[in-house]
Amino acid sequence: MKKFIYSSLAVAMLASFAVAQTTPWAEKGCVAFVNGTGDYNQNCYNSGLLDMADGKCYTFNTERGPVPQWINNVASQTWWWVETECVAAPEVPPVEPRDPSTYTLEDKGCIPFVNGTGDYNQHCYISGLLDMAEGKCYTYNTERGPVPQWINNVASQTWWWVETECADTVLVSSSSSDISSSSEESSSSEVSSSSDCSGTELAENCEDSSSSSEESSSSSEESSSSEESSSSEESSSSEESSSSEESSSSEESSSSEESSSSVEYTDKCITYVHGAGHYAENCYKAGLNNMAEGKCYELNPDRVEQYGNALYINPTATDPYWWQETECAQVEVVPPPDPDTYELQDKGCIEYVHGAGNWTTNCYNAGLNGMEEGKCYEIKPARYAQVANQQYINGNAFDTYWWQETLCADTVFKSEPKPESKPEPKFAAGKALEVVATTADIKTLRVFDMNGKLLHSESFTGAIKDVDFAKFAGNGVRLVRITSGNKLVAMKRIAAR
Repeated sequence: MKKFIYSSLAVAMLASFAVAQTTPWAEKGCVAFVNGTGDYNQNCYNSGLLDMADGKCYTFNTERGPVPQWINNVASQTWWWVETECVAAPEVPPVEPRDPSTYTLEDKGCIPFVNGTGDYNQHCYISGLLDMAEGKCYTYNTERGPVPQWINNVASQTWWWVETECADTVLVSSSSSDISSSSEESSSSEVSSSSDCSGTELAENCEDSSSSSEESSSSSEESSSSEESSSSEESSSSEESSSSEESSSSEESSSSEESSSSVEYTDKCITYVHGAGHYAENCYKAGLNNMAEGKCYELNPDRVEQYGNALYINPTATDPYWWQETECAQVEVVPPPDPDTYELQDKGCIEYVHGAGNWTTNCYNAGLNGMEEGKCYEIKPARYAQVANQQYINGNAFDTYWWQETLCADTVFKSEPKPESKPEPKFAAGKALEVVATTADIKTLRVFDMNGKLLHSESFTGAIKDVDFAKFAGNGVRLVRITSGNKLVAMKRIAAR
């Protein structure tokens, strides 16, 4: 009988060990299903699948063999899924929230973006880029390697830019609070030592101290009259200083209120419009069906990959397959840069020619099928590896797997106007001096030797003048000056050979 019990216990232990080996989710519990992860045989799922039975969880049907990257997400399809009992996730001890008073936001020093500087990996940018997300700053994507002199200035182009926070959360320095607390402790200890006379051992000391205090009171009364007059003067001066401090502090507070009131804020979330698209890029405060009062919504992250670029989706806010609640936040309105300091610079987009190749080095302003008027297009960075050596690719601009919209021109910092160049004499073949000027008024041409002696002088009108220079050949360097009235137009040293 004992032998039978022992063998049964061993079988049970081996069975539990086998279950632990075949169910890797036994320790972590069942989780929410996310398509595209490819690890379906390593988890059991308690949500995220369609058509799930109440109180049931599901695992991958191992009879299917190799696990695919993307999988059928309908739980009732037994070809792919098997019902199983739900395994609860282990309890995680609650994390005590941080005291917000011990932390503060410290500005990261992000600056406005200016194209052409070439130091994009040295800064974060708070403004100046196009299509910036509200309340976000951006840094150069270091995966691109060497930093170019001129760069794509569209913040949403993740090939070039990475979102970052504009401020860091840092621990508030505790030195001042430590000093104040220590001073409070010392003062409280002094008070307690002088007033604590309840103990029997300290009774005699308290009596001695009370008698000595009575003796000193008479002498202190004598000096009190003189001290009162001086103290009244001190109090009046201190009152004046305190009032001035109060007025200055009130002025500072009022100025800070004025500066804060000048900052404008707007709702981060917008009104949903059916058919507008770009649903993954926004949150919505109105426009969806069955929205809870005072709540905002965003697209379920699980739907972004498949429906992020769709035009028509389910507009019912209470459907968790499509929507989830989010914070109705407000963001600071960043004033646009002064348009007078920027200008549009053509990016050099070309016409698409089927079979031309070099797809990753160009943007296209014509030739693609289904192009929107006034729009330019470029290959998606994620497709670069596929099209690098291809001569023929998909030529439909509306196919978002291959193509994405891009700006036809970059917004660049306006350069200073170049000074007007002065016309200079040109020495042409045939022993002739060809003069080209920008104006047709009367001008005088003079030829000097290097000692300043005038050798030749003549006047002319028009923009072009040919002067016979043969007589100066072989005589060294000559100085040619062209004037218009009292104004020097051009001057140059020329050696005729």
